[in-house]
Amino acid sequence: MSRWWRTEARREISRGRAGRRAAAWPWWVGLLVAALTSAPYVRAAAHADAQWAFTGFLFAVDDGLSYIAKMRLGASGAWLFRTPYTTEPTVGLPAFTAYLALGHLLHPRSPHTAFVLLFHIFRLAALAGLVAALHRVLTWLLPAWPRGQAAVALWTLLGGGLGWLLYPLGLGQRLGWAPLSFYAPEAFGFLAVWGLPHLTAARALWLYAWWAYAHDRFGRAWAAAGALLLFQPLYIVPLALLWTATAWLRRREPAARARLVTLALAALLWTAYWGFMLWARAADPVVRAWDAQNNVRLVPWPAFALAYAPWLPWVVRGWASWRGEHSVAARALAFWLVAVALLAGLPTSVQRRLLEGVWWAWGLLAVRGAAAWSRATGGSRRGLVWAPLGLTL
Repeated sequence: MSRWWRTEARREISRGRAGRRAAAWPWWVGLLVAALTSAPYVRAAAHADAQWAFTGFLFAVDDGLSYIAKMRLGASGAWLFRTPYTTEPTVGLPAFTAYLALGHLLHPRSPHTAFVLLFHIFRLAALAGLVAALHRVLTWLLPAWPRGQAAVALWTLLGGGLGWLLYPLGLGQRLGWAPLSFYAPEAFGFLAVWGLPHLTAARALWLYAWWAYAHDRFGRAWAAAGALLLFQPLYIVPLALLWTATAWLRRREPAARARLVTLALAALLWTAYWGFMLWARAADPVVRAWDAQNNVRLVPWPAFALAYAPWLPWVVRGWASWRGEHSVAARALAFWLVAVALLAGLPTSVQRRLLEGVWWAWGLLAVRGAAAWSRATGGSRRGLVWAPLGLTL
């Protein structure tokens, strides 16, 4: 009896430690990424003087200043976006809503630094939301494995492929194209976390919405799907594909009807939004001219190869080892990845936007694959298996 009690006590202690580790990683991962992405802004601001002003942004400065301009529109009372570069009357668009709403927190005559500070508060809040969403999803998909959860979270937040290797190798200026991680925030995670908080918030929302949908929290799922329109409406694509796959794979369960109703209600909301945007584009020449600059087509295939191909063996191995534990989730992710590959090939102006979330799924499967190989080799080649994944950070 005493031996049984000691064995059970050890198991309970082990479970408690695992639970504490699982609860701890979001804190240190979130604080680490917040510090890494904030330190360059602090340094830049500290070096500003009478000759050199700091805009508040370190990359895509034109985009960043346009977000400040939208916040100023909000501070002036606007809730719908209208381009200021015309005297013609134009349709107000439900676009950039997050920045317009933020602007309402400030006075129209507030200094530039106040808007920049509010922008970066939004950036850190969006990061916290994404870490929380990752925690929800990863504790579901990788239960009782906090180290693996933390590894996927770091991959998602800081990863960027192998394109950066072109520069130390002296090839950065010769090939005629730049690494995907340098300008495509939807293809990875770092750029969005570093300076595009509306994309970070949108990523958090669709991940949480999928978790809620899969756990039959339909009210939360629908609310998150609707809030997605306030940040990046195009990110409904991964969510819609994952919801559709989940509903189909679980069509024989008791909650199947409620799942379909939630999907239909979300589809109605999304259709109404995009129906209005398409009508505005067709009816208003100013909107049509403004929308013409929204061109984010695919890039040369070698950039994609450097971004995703190096980890394909890990991804395939990870999916093979993981599908037995999470059959529905694994098959839903597989359906989504195949659908994205097909959709991204369509001749649209937003091809790159459709890559949203692929990097997260790639990391989830790659980490699973590394763990499977490490177990298969008895840990003797652990460094060889795991070290290549670190090159993406």
